[in-house]
Amino acid sequence: MANYIETYENLNKTLTGINRLGWNSKTEQWMRFHAITKLINKHVGALTDLTIHDVGCGFADLLTHWADTPPKQYIGTDCIRSFVNEAQSRHPTADIRLLDSLKQTPPTVDVSVMCGTLSMHKSMQQIVMLDKIYASSRKAVIITMWTGPSQGENWWKMERHLLSEFGRDRRMVRNEDLYDMSENMFILLK
Repeated sequence: MANYIETYENLNKTLTGINRLGWNSKTEQWMRFHAITKLINKHVGALTDLTIHDVGCGFADLLTHWADTPPKQYIGTDCIRSFVNEAQSRHPTADIRLLDSLKQTPPTVDVSVMCGTLSMHKSMQQIVMLDKIYASSRKAVIITMWTGPSQGENWWKMERHLLSEFGRDRRMVRNEDLYDMSENMFILLK
């Protein structure tokens, strides 16, 4: 976890705007959020009927994306205090919390969204975090994870875990609508 926090704190010091969270552009972020929304609507149900946990919410931009049709309840969590503070200032009425999902119990919700959250962790941390988030989600977990050269071994270990735990009985659906083949997006259904 220390590596994750250190990486984002360094980004926070050296970059501005959307790049502070690891995004290349607002367009890239919007496209990923749009794909997440489509997966929820297609496989789980109407967003407005669901409780959502945005794991590693950053500035809660996903909630901003859903401004016209927000979920029944949104809980955003992040382990980086400066991100939580910024998210709370942008969304003063939202439930946004400082939470380390590796060490603390995540909230129980219908759907958890892990949008890039796993990309910066080591493989065993990824698996532990995913298992905890899956256990706290009543209907589904959505995972997006960059699979570029820097991920290498981490991604293959995660993919083996996903396939062994969720692939055998078709609870795992891969999003084929992706705009970028270096990005993997799955929904894990219950």
